[in-house]
Amino acid sequence: MSIVDVIDKNLFNETVTWYPFASRDQFGAPTFSASGTQYRARVTRKHRLVRDAQGDLASSTALATILGAPEIAMVDKVVLDSDGSDPEILSVERYGEASGPSFTRVFFR
Repeated sequence: MSIVDVIDKNLFNETVTWYPFASRDQFGAPTFSASGTQYRARVTRKHRLVRDAQGDLASSTALATILGAPEIAMVDKVVLDSDGSDPEILSVERYGEASGPSFTRVFFR
């Protein structure tokens, strides 16, 4: 077992399920893909200030650091599998490295 495997198993010890945005119904409410994709993640619940889509400072209550680089958008739904909640996405950041795995950080309102 390599050090990367040990870090992945211990650091990314939770899962989140990503449901991409599909469309809006007749009342304007969003609908999402019926099938979600699970990713290993580290979820931390801590208040912090982040920039939202408009560039304004907003208070984030949780952060999911997802192993991999899914194309999560702010209109998508991410379910935190530990408690089944699907908080509103406040901001999404993607990081990649040429020599190693990429990860995505999703901030929730």
